[in-house]
Amino acid sequence: MWFPPQHLLEQAFAETSGGTARLNVEVEVEARWCAPTRLVFSIPKVFETEPLPLELATLLDWDRLIPSLAPHALPPNFRVTTQ
Repeated sequence: MWFPPQHLLEQAFAETSGGTARLNVEVEVEARWCAPTRLVFSIPKVFETEPLPLELATLLDWDRLIPSLAPHALPPNFRVTTQ
């Protein structure tokens, strides 16, 4: 399942001692979209005998699906437990 980018990277400017940044000239601020968000699930074996209806309500009911995470998506020594 793919979603559009969930984050935006914007150019930062130093603040003055008063807490506000003032620019005396008009500038274009650089900004970039991050990559799209992707959710990946493993399909439990129960769906080998019970079909998974391809309906919006069923596809959005993620309680019956198992998240499939890339190893680098988790902190070191983190263990995923499945029900």
